[in-house]
Amino acid sequence: MEGIQNRTPTTDHFVITKELALSSDITLACWCPTMDLCAVVSDGQLYLHRMDWQLLWAVSPEAQITTVCWRPDGKELAAGDSQGGISILNVESGDLVAKHKVHYAALACLSWADQADCGATSSIQQQTSQLNSSHSIKQQQQQLFSAAHSIAPHQRFKRLFVPPILEPHPPSSSEPLPDPYDLSMDATGAAAWPEERQGFSLLAAADVRGRISLWQQGQVQVAEMSGTSCSTSSSVDAGPVKVLNVVLNSHLSQIYTINSSPAGTLSVLAHSLGVLQRQQEPLVQCTSLFMQLQTLFKAVVKCVEVCWQDWSSAMADFRKKFHTQLKQELADQGSSVTEPQLELMLLLATGTCTAPLQSFLGSTLSEAGLRRLARGLDSTAGGVHTALLERVMPLAELVLFLLGELRGCVACAAAAAGHQATAAEGSCWMGLKVELLQQLQLHAAALLLRCEQLRRCVTNAACQYRAFFTWLLKVVRQLEGQREDGDDNNDAGTPLPVGLAVTSFLKEQFMHDLIGAELSGKPLTPDAQQRADAAFYQGINSPTAHKLLALLLPGCCNSNDSSSSSWQHAAASLITAATAPAGLHATTIERIDGIAAG
Repeated sequence: MEGIQNRTPTTDHFVITKELALSSDITLACWCPTMDLCAVVSDGQLYLHRMDWQLLWAVSPEAQITTVCWRPDGKELAAGDSQGGISILNVESGDLVAKHKVHYAALACLSWADQADCGATSSIQQQTSQLNSSHSIKQQQQQLFSAAHSIAPHQRFKRLFVPPILEPHPPSSSEPLPDPYDLSMDATGAAAWPEERQGFSLLAAADVRGRISLWQQGQVQVAEMSGTSCSTSSSVDAGPVKVLNVVLNSHLSQIYTINSSPAGTLSVLAHSLGVLQRQQEPLVQCTSLFMQLQTLFKAVVKCVEVCWQDWSSAMADFRKKFHTQLKQELADQGSSVTEPQLELMLLLATGTCTAPLQSFLGSTLSEAGLRRLARGLDSTAGGVHTALLERVMPLAELVLFLLGELRGCVACAAAAAGHQATAAEGSCWMGLKVELLQQLQLHAAALLLRCEQLRRCVTNAACQYRAFFTWLLKVVRQLEGQREDGDDNNDAGTPLPVGLAVTSFLKEQFMHDLIGAELSGKPLTPDAQQRADAAFYQGINSPTAHKLLALLLPGCCNSNDSSSSSWQHAAASLITAATAPAGLHATTIERIDGIAAG
């Protein structure tokens, strides 16, 4: 003790490695626990710097950031704002991973902690000691091959499905898609299952009013509590108690809040998380399934967006030629027929090519331009068909299966917790309702059927475009042959055997782009809705589809109701959601997010 007391203080324990003069003040700064990274909030923006102050990325949030927190492994960054929003950002790119909005006041602090490994280690050691203490070899084998040592229930899909390819394939690309049946279950790289975090990990967010929300893996809200004590209610007249900081212990069994009273006194409160500890295993399973569903939904949305961009680009070129330039050609030459559709129908019916149409086909468009336009549309239609078949539909099948797994986990957890199903709410566990998950399964099945119908319509449209361009190419060749022979007769010959297909094309697809309307997800007019229903339900009507879904998902449909109300409700909510980015997010992801949030 004397040596410690007589030791003279030194100032060489801290060394300034770098000093920089910044143009604006730093509001917040937080070091990464695993890497030489520092998150800095300055001038209303969030910056990520290295230790040498190299800027990696910067984002401009919608609201002022009031607190930041790192995930324990340093791969994600959580930021709370003044409007009560929680943003989860990817550290490598700065992209937004998730956005939560459950608080209605500015966030005061964030805390993110993983459960310590010592608990799991002690549990394994306890199981091992129990196994070694068993005197019977038969008992040891029964314990070793019990359900607890088999594959986790929420991971069964990895044995039954091929790892999906999440990146969208460019529809117009000539590169062939890989054969999904050639992919092994141990595939790596692009054909491997997305990496997911295992275990129990909680993100705690506290606002200035004392409301605390807990998020498993920073994605799913699992609890909500008040961070202020009941004993401070007598000081309401003096002002509310504020939460200054929140901390989770290493075992995630307790959460501590540091509060400030209006009188200026500080208090530390400990809140038990025993309820979450008892439900830890089903919480981890449901969170894993939910995060997988989010990843698959985002992949579907991205793939459909690529299809829509490619299809709309090809259709813009087609409309520019046959709707804008041809109509302008007819108006400039004073033709009595001013609509391109009627002009082409006249050519198909009579075989007579008028002077404006002949000028358009021979000079404005030409055979080379017609071939180039036909080749582009054919490639685009084939690419969209391939993307639906090889990307969207496999992902939709996996979504349907994962929703069933999530429903099973919730039902088992509710039964294990002893929750009795009621007639009003049904079976419920931690805010998750089995009946709502059944409805989501019904919507996912309707989505899968909608994708199949869309794929068939794309094939039909591609055949119609091919017949139309084949007919026009023969007309152009006949007109060029007449000019070479010096014949002034504008008779382009009798209609070809593909006349019926061309007629159907000119009446429907030429005037109304059903594929584009389905891919875009924009609201449809009543007439467009009627045409879409007629096109996408060929060969199967609503009552038949309802009976089919009742056979596939008996728990989701009311078999006593012979009407198609359930199917129509599901189809109506998925008319844009089946292939539309915004619709899919609005009807499905937000539903699951709302159910998970309770």
